Amino acid sequence: MKTKLFGVLIATFVLSVVVIVPAMAAEEPASEPASEEPTPGVEGTVPPPEEGCGPNLVCAYAGAGFTGAIYAVECAQSGNFHPGPGYSSARNRCGSKKNKLYSGGIEVACMNPGEDRSNPGNFNNIWLPEVWGTTC
Repeated sequence: MKTKLFGVLIATFVLSVVVIVPAMAAEEPASEPASEEPTPGVEGTVPPPEEGCGPNLVCAYAGAGFTGAIYAVECAQSGNFHPGPGYSSARNRCGSKKNKLYSGGIEVACMNPGEDRSNPGNFNNIWLPEVWGTTC
């Protein structure tokens, strides 16, 4: 009886090692690699610097003159987007949609489609309307 029980325990252990260890090795890492860039259009995303501000995006730059970190929002979105404090220049690459830049609830600039603002002053909010075909 003890021999059978011992055999069952050994078989269970071997089976668990064969099944569990490979499953643990195949698990994905808990966090995404830092080198991957998020997709533009979701709040807080950044296009790769070599791409700049592509079509159908509104981009905010941390530095004046379109330098520094880039924060991008797809033109198809609407509402308020918060790149963070201290953004200093912006580009509107929407085909027919204005956007506005705000700092602390005060409008800093209104940008028509295709316009750039190399130094409108610091802003921390980008607003895009729901309606296409709007201008300042």
